[in-house]
Amino acid sequence: MALSPSLAMLLALALVACDKTDQECPIPTPMNPTGGEPGAACQADGDCQFNVCWQNLCRAIDFVNRDGKPLGAECTADADCGYGWCYKGSSITGGDKDLGFCARRCSCDYGGTGCSDDGFFLDESDRPTTEPLFYCQRPSVSGGSTDQEKAFCAPRCETVADCAEYSDIYTVCRAPDTGTPKKLCHVK
Repeated sequence: MALSPSLAMLLALALVACDKTDQECPIPTPMNPTGGEPGAACQADGDCQFNVCWQNLCRAIDFVNRDGKPLGAECTADADCGYGWCYKGSSITGGDKDLGFCARRCSCDYGGTGCSDDGFFLDESDRPTTEPLFYCQRPSVSGGSTDQEKAFCAPRCETVADCAEYSDIYTVCRAPDTGTPKKLCHVK
């Protein structure tokens, strides 16, 4: 049974509204307890705990737009993105208020764990490593961010070539202004 878009949106809003510690944030109840956890491989919606299989990965309950673009892709509006959020004015885009990328809120799980639902780097044998493709990053006021979000998933990289997988807007692969040790794709 698929979730109605309005029910999915209400549940997603309830989850992202939490800005407390991990212990105080609610854990959503899976619709299909025997299905794969977010980030697990899948072939159909019924293979997943939250009945959302997109691009062969089980997605979390905050995934709201199957026609949307993946995390890290360039966007102009929230409706462009799978997680329903086009983040503009961030330190990732140099504070540019018109330039956005598809992001995901991760305030309840700062440190990267909530961003791993969207895949992992692959080793030389094309097997997933323990390093997620996205990292949960805090906004940087010094980098130009005026967004009120506590944290967001941003695309990780080792080289600028990795960033091209998400969008050609990225021109730099570096550690963010906030000092996170993981390198992220940046526009400037």
